Amino acid sequence: MESMKSFKSIVNNTDYKLETIVTHTRNHNLKFPLRYFYIDNFLTETFWRELVDSYETIKSKMIRFTSGYDASSVTINPYLESPFLVFLSLEYKDFISKIFGDIELTNNTMLELHRHRENSENGWIHNDYDPANFKYKPIKNGLNPWYHNSPYRKILNEDESNNYIENVRSIALIYHLNEKPDWKEEHGGTTGFYKRSSDDIDNPIVSIAPIANRLVGYEVTPWSWHSFRSNNKNERVNLMHWFHSPKGLAEATFKHAQNGINENIING
Repeated sequence: MESMKSFKSIVNNTDYKLETIVTHTRNHNLKFPLRYFYIDNFLTETFWRELVDSYETIKSKMIRFTSGYDASSVTINPYLESPFLVFLSLEYKDFISKIFGDIELTNNTMLELHRHRENSENGWIHNDYDPANFKYKPIKNGLNPWYHNSPYRKILNEDESNNYIENVRSIALIYHLNEKPDWKEEHGGTTGFYKRSSDDIDNPIVSIAPIANRLVGYEVTPWSWHSFRSNNKNERVNLMHWFHSPKGLAEATFKHAQNGINENIING
């Protein structure tokens, strides 16, 4: 089997603009910026197609969420060689880190494939600001990807916290893998960003289309309100990738937000 390709050898476009929108905490009294970006034609077409082919070999392993979220997922195995491992490279982490610049990231990371079948229902407006617990089992480059070896999204009690590394999600990334690149507005399947958690899901302030080979990223905070919006035609397939920050740092940074770190909202 050929060795994993380097990030530099497969990236096609790194042009981005870090956009900012204003969102609100749950009590609506405090306003905060939400930073996000997207990059089109992110990877070379050859490598994008390699990822699509690899998805076809593992999609039968995907398991539906049990929380009412109309999607299925599978965690990328960091110990088996596959083209998806390029997203678990230090080059890729450094690239993402430089976009936001001021977010302190640990080496703990989480990489999943998500699939929304045609006519999947809307998600719900949430912020991704969740606990993330890890066992220390790094891969060769020092990154420590989660792979079914800890209660990833759970508020730990004192005894449990002694057994795991406690982080909080701080950057979320969506890489669209859709096999059919001919997306149109009526197809749906967009990611919406919102001012408040109570907003109408059909009226986002920003809507980002699930265009094949598009990378979307946003800073995860107590006010990073977003949702999957129903797809009317074609399935939506994407990589969901989270980078993390130390729990204490996140709590100190956002102590004024009054939202707190989420409890375990959905399985994943």
